[in-house]
Amino acid sequence: TLSRAVSGEQVDRLETTFLTKEGKSVTVEGSIVCRYEAGKPSTITCFFRDITERKLAELASKQAEGALVASENRLRTIIETEPECVKTLDLDGNLLQMNSAGLAMIEADSLDAVAGQSIYPLVTPEYRDQFKELTEKIARGGSGTLEFQIVGLKGTRRWLETHAVPLRTANNEV
Repeated sequence: TLSRAVSGEQVDRLETTFLTKEGKSVTVEGSIVCRYEAGKPSTITCFFRDITERKLAELASKQAEGALVASENRLRTIIETEPECVKTLDLDGNLLQMNSAGLAMIEADSLDAVAGQSIYPLVTPEYRDQFKELTEKIARGGSGTLEFQIVGLKGTRRWLETHAVPLRTANNEV
């Protein structure tokens, strides 16, 4: 890099690691300026600042991100292989997510075929109000169970029992 600066190339952003006399590794970024007199290099000025803490924070962030991805993959595998229906609804009763077991219960070919749609039409009319009340209770932060009947997309009637709890944001909102 020094030879590039001496040859006239502008070196604006250089990142390297130095070893201090105490043996500590320090990551720095900087630039190199070469001044010329009579067409020949006369002085080389290097400007560096210590970015070790930033690099350590970036590394920690990448490691945390990797751990988060691994944790998400583990949870996704658990939910997807669960033999019972696992679903999330929005506060209006629209389907956001559902595992394969749930999709089979409602006779949907894929999540894409039903995502964003109301779950209420699948609930038989005699249980629909109770199901809506349960959804509203969950929206207020409560929890509950309900035994009810559905008619799948292909016409099969099934009895189901749901155990519903609110999912909260980091701000503790449902």
